[in-house]
Amino acid sequence: MTTLAERMNRVIRHDVQGMHGYAIQASAGFVKLDTMENPFRL
Repeated sequence: MTTLAERMNRVIRHDVQGMHGYAIQASAGFVKLDTMENPFRL
């Protein structure tokens, strides 16, 4: 039987495993929209 960590290492690509999170600005009091949810034309 394999552990969850072993399965994740097998399933998730190595380049994805090497990625790191990024900082975001504080959003208290704001509505955060995803890029695809932007109501304005770019």
